[in-house]
Amino acid sequence: MKKSVILIFLSTILLGISVSNLDAQTRQFYFLGHYNSNPSFNTINQGNFNFLGTFPGLKVLNSSNLTNPYYVNSASLPFAALGMHYENNFLYVGGGMMPFFAVVDLSVPGALNVVGVSNDITGTNYQIVKSGNYCFLTSTTDTLYVFDVSVPFNPVVVHRSKTGSFPAGLALKGSTLYIGSSDGLSVYDVSSPVSPVLVNTMSGSFSQLKLSQSGNQLYANHSSGASLYDVSNALNPSMLGNFLSTFSGPVINPLGISSDRLFRVVGQVEAFDIATLNSGPVASYVIPAQINGVDVQDSIIFVSSLDGLTILKYGFVDPLSISESINDKILQVYPNPVKDDFSITVSSMPGWNLFVIYNSTGKVVHSEICDSIENERVFSLKNIANGNYFFRLSSLKNNKSYSGKFTKL
Repeated sequence: MKKSVILIFLSTILLGISVSNLDAQTRQFYFLGHYNSNPSFNTINQGNFNFLGTFPGLKVLNSSNLTNPYYVNSASLPFAALGMHYENNFLYVGGGMMPFFAVVDLSVPGALNVVGVSNDITGTNYQIVKSGNYCFLTSTTDTLYVFDVSVPFNPVVVHRSKTGSFPAGLALKGSTLYIGSSDGLSVYDVSSPVSPVLVNTMSGSFSQLKLSQSGNQLYANHSSGASLYDVSNALNPSMLGNFLSTFSGPVINPLGISSDRLFRVVGQVEAFDIATLNSGPVASYVIPAQINGVDVQDSIIFVSSLDGLTILKYGFVDPLSISESINDKILQVYPNPVKDDFSITVSSMPGWNLFVIYNSTGKVVHSEICDSIENERVFSLKNIANGNYFFRLSSLKNNKSYSGKFTKL
C-alpha cells in the first residue's frame, strides 16, 4: 500500500514536471525531405500526393514517404500554374504571363487529366476559392472573375468586374467573399455568384488571405507581416491585431495554418503563435531559394520554391533523430507494431523511471512512473489511439534516457 501511495505521489509530481518541461520547450522546424524541380510556384498536399504548380504546368509527387518524395506525373498548361484550389477530386488552376484558368481531374490517384481550359481572362492569378458550381479568382488587371464550373470541360466566365488595385488575395466564408488588395480589404456578398455585391471595405494594403479552421478569423498577408480580423460577423470584419515579420518587403505568397500556429513564407518560413498578437515569429527556417507557396497539414509544412518542394516538420521532437533502438544490448522494444502491450528490455535501470509517449506533434499522450527495471518491463497501450508515436524512458537516478518510436495498430 505504501509503495502504491509513493508511486501515485511521484507520478503526479513528475508528470506535471514532464508536461511543463515539454510545454516550455521551443518548437522548431526540422527538415524532412526535398524534391529537386524546376521553379515551383505553389503546392497543395492531398494525402499521399503533392501537386506542384510549375512552369509550364503541373507536377504530381508521391509524398507518402515524407523524407523521399518522388515524381509521378505531369501535365502541360498554357503557362506557369500559380493559383490552385482542390475540391472533390478536381484541381482548379489559374496562371500568369499567358493568362488561363484550368480544371484538372484527379480522380485517378497520381494522374493529372486537364479536362477544361479557358483563356477568357487577363492578368496573373494568385488565389482561387470555390462555392458550389462557381470558382472566384482575381487577376493583376484588377479584375474579379467568376467561373461556372458545373461542366468541368467547359468553364465559363459568368461575371467580371473591377476591384481594388492588385487584388492578390481571396477567402470565402459561406456567401461572403473577401478580397485583399493594395487598396485594402473588400467584402462582397456573393449569395448570387453571378452578381457579387460590394458591402464593406477596410483600409490597408493586403495580399493573400486565409480563413482560420473555425472560419471565424481571417488572416491577411501584407509586406510587414499579417493582420488578423474577427469575421464572426461575416459582413463586418473587425481588426484584432498583427503578426510582425522579421522580413519586410513585397509579398504575394500564401499563408498556412495549423491548430495553433500561423505559417508565413517570405524570404524564410516563419511560425507565429496565433494566440499572441502584435509579436514576432516564434521560429523560422531559411530555404536557400525564392519561396513561393506553402501548404500545412497538421505539423507538416510543404514549401514550394524556385528549387522545388521542401518538406518540414514543426514540433518539439526531431523525428529523424530518434532511431528504432538506441543500443540493442541496452534497450529492446517489441512487438513493433504493437496492439495492446509494449515490452521494453534494458540491462538495468535502478530507481524510479519515467516513461513518456509523444504523438507526431510532440504532445504527451501517456506518462507513468515505474520502479527499478532489471530486465523487462511491460506497458499497456490499450487506451492509446492507433498511429505513430515516439517514446522516452528516463532514469530519475542517473539521468540516463532511451528513446525510440513505434506504431500502434
